[in-house]
Amino acid sequence: MRFIPVLILLIVLIYLPSILYARHILQTKRATTAGMLAAYALPTIIIIAFIFIHYATRAGIVDFRIMMWLLIALIAYLLPTNIYSLFYVLNKAINRIAHRNLRVLHHIGVALSIITAIGIITGIATRHRIQVREVTIHSHNLPDEFDGIRIAHITDLHLGSLSPRSRYLNKIVAKLTQLSPDMLVCTGDMFNLTATEAQGLDSLFSSISAPLGRYAVMGNHDYGDYCKWESEEAKHANIMATHQAYHNLGFTLLNDTAIYIASTTKPEEPHPPLLTTHSSFLTPNSTIGLIGVENWGNPPFPRYGNLAKATQSFTPAAFNILLSHDPHHWQSEVSTNPQYKYIDLTLSGHTHSAQIGIDLNNKYKWSPSQWMFQYWDGLYSQDNQHLFISRGLGYTAIPFRLGMPPEISIITLKKIK
Repeated sequence: MRFIPVLILLIVLIYLPSILYARHILQTKRATTAGMLAAYALPTIIIIAFIFIHYATRAGIVDFRIMMWLLIALIAYLLPTNIYSLFYVLNKAINRIAHRNLRVLHHIGVALSIITAIGIITGIATRHRIQVREVTIHSHNLPDEFDGIRIAHITDLHLGSLSPRSRYLNKIVAKLTQLSPDMLVCTGDMFNLTATEAQGLDSLFSSISAPLGRYAVMGNHDYGDYCKWESEEAKHANIMATHQAYHNLGFTLLNDTAIYIASTTKPEEPHPPLLTTHSSFLTPNSTIGLIGVENWGNPPFPRYGNLAKATQSFTPAAFNILLSHDPHHWQSEVSTNPQYKYIDLTLSGHTHSAQIGIDLNNKYKWSPSQWMFQYWDGLYSQDNQHLFISRGLGYTAIPFRLGMPPEISIITLKKIK
């Protein structure tokens, strides 16, 4: 979303309640000095602050989280006041045209404004309330040795957005430790803007026992594409720092590569290999294939991943898992290309389920995310291929989740006898 259209929309939304308030003051013939000053000066100050913090954030002068909290403050002010204002304008229009004063519209506007304000406050307060989602994948292809293994899937932490951060990260690690998965995977967007967000977090996930390993792929936010860099060299240095940061956090990056996972993998070292660039970890009893691609999305999201490159020297295992950040990849290439029909399960994130929605025990689900993504949350299946999309653990743009809580997903693989 571009800055100028957002700014224009903000100006309209900010001034509409102010204009109506000023009009009310004039009509009631009350003292106008203080009221008029508040009605027009405050919105102007908000707009100036928004512009300044936006560009200061892009220049690295101001922490992104300040911009994020300013946005949620604007939303908390604008949504309730504009909802009431729209009902106020509607009532006035009906009064002018039909000469009827529908006081019920006033009451509806007030009620909806209060409900909206409560929803915003609830979304802020519950943004760190982790949910564990259990999913079982049944397959004829799964080797007997892997029947019942549990894969913990995390995604979209956006470390630079988390506020406060330390307590929430400790909560995530404690929950993962308690779940004791056989494998831990992360499908990208560990970072929000730059690799510096991982400072002070070395070995964060290394304490989690995962006998079959800890693996990750990069998401669109991990490349530093949303920052203004002085040079291509500076941007490349950030990408290299991102690779190192994933390693320091406790993951092996699978950047356009495929590996084999043995059912009797030796215990992990504190830090796994930094980065794989070709098929590795080959053992005689390797029976699960794990493929990872760099971010593969549809515009405006980048497409760096290359599944053909990742699998060029890879002989498919009995059961194969793909880690790919953006679910568009499964929709556009994995499920439609006969060449990749051997990929049994794809794990993705990216959508956040829009950080707002309704989920009535999977009987009814709705989120604005479905306006952008055909596949946006949970498990989808097509011709014995499965896609699972996690809502993620973090948030971006605004510190808010309502109805779509942050989650750790536990994927249990079951053999169909």
